[in-house]
Amino acid sequence: MKKQILLLILLATVFGCSYLQAQSYAKVPYFCDFEDSVENANWNTPFAAYTTPYHDDKWRIGTYVYYSGTQSMYVSYNGGATNLTGTSNFDGFDRYNRVWAYREFNIDTLYPQYNISFKHRGYEHCTAFFGPPDNSPFNSVLSSTISTPEGAIRLSSSQSLPQDSVWMEHGYTFSVDTPGIYRLYFSWYTVNNNGRPGASIDDISITGVYCLPPNILTSTNITDSSATLSWQHDCV
Repeated sequence: MKKQILLLILLATVFGCSYLQAQSYAKVPYFCDFEDSVENANWNTPFAAYTTPYHDDKWRIGTYVYYSGTQSMYVSYNGGATNLTGTSNFDGFDRYNRVWAYREFNIDTLYPQYNISFKHRGYEHCTAFFGPPDNSPFNSVLSSTISTPEGAIRLSSSQSLPQDSVWMEHGYTFSVDTPGIYRLYFSWYTVNNNGRPGASIDDISITGVYCLPPNILTSTNITDSSATLSWQHDCV
């Protein structure tokens, strides 16, 4: 009986720790270069739906391509062995597929603004979002349009990031109005990619901006040699 109780306690401990690790939320400031196996395990890559079962494109963390260190996160059809993607136009018809990766954050301290930057390279359509948890895009009908998670903002000035075979750095500023759990999403989709390299992401950085630039500048008591200046500011 004692052995059974001990076994139950050990199982509860193991599964409890596993659950807690799966629910580990990141904090700001945040940096990820995909070199830490513990942090890498907190990235989620939901099962993707395809119009065909003939390839297995998915976000992977591996060593095939990287900007710094020896690893990055990239789309691969062969489990991360390469950064190549499956041939989708195998029968002459348009074939779409979309894959997602996300990291969850606990935003418990609000800053006036947040800065995010990351390195990206690759072909086809990669987009970054930041917003509340929403799983509906993972099962959406596949098409040539990009599904935006509900309540999320797109972290790019256009529908998708520029396509290039060299690494490019992207930086954006965004705001969060309410404390809570949020996700940083990366979405990639292709139509008839025909085996070209998919997207790759590395060196993600998110920081809070303590003070915004001064605004509403006013001047009073102006003389030939002096003046009184005042302005408004928003600082944490």
